[in-house]
Amino acid sequence: SKIILVIAAISTTLYLMILGIYALPSADDFGFAAMVRSNGICHLVKTMYMTWQPRYSCFFINGFLFKFFGYADSLCLHTLLQLIMGYISTYLLMSRAIPFKGKLELIATTMLFVNIGLMSMLEIGTLYWLCTSNYIHAIWFTILLIYFIFYARQKYIQIIGMIVCSIYLGGCAENYTPLVGVALFAILMMRWYLNNFTGLFNNRKNIY
Repeated sequence: SKIILVIAAISTTLYLMILGIYALPSADDFGFAAMVRSNGICHLVKTMYMTWQPRYSCFFINGFLFKFFGYADSLCLHTLLQLIMGYISTYLLMSRAIPFKGKLELIATTMLFVNIGLMSMLEIGTLYWLCTSNYIHAIWFTILLIYFIFYARQKYIQIIGMIVCSIYLGGCAENYTPLVGVALFAILMMRWYLNNFTGLFNNRKNIY
């Protein structure tokens, strides 16, 4: 079963990477890339925030993507970056939340879980379109936020990680961040209920 799991993880990764090799910047990517090339990333963030949508952190990160991949002949490296972010964030969470017998099983399961999730999107082009990369990033940062709140062991890394993830999610898609807040609030209320409605803020995880 482990061999099948490894083969499935590798084959799905190759499939996504092959699509990335043949993917190119398209549509709005060229306009954003031209804006970044002419006026810089900060100008992009300011213009988008003041004239279009109340987002800032995602446009800041996307600005670097437009700068480096906006005129690329292939989005292979961009695809690899997306996959690595997904693998790392999911690996950290799964390694703490789910017991695995061995590292190989954990790594293969992580890769397969991420790959199937990406392949199950209604529009696979979302993964390869630079303009929508922040929607994928938001998922990775949400997973990391959950990891830092509930499973990170070193206090200062935990705090810094939560702050970074929260800043990104807070300045990302305005229809996504509220869902994260509602979900975390529901978890907080459930933890309070399981503790018989006592000591809501006596626990560090609840405070975070």
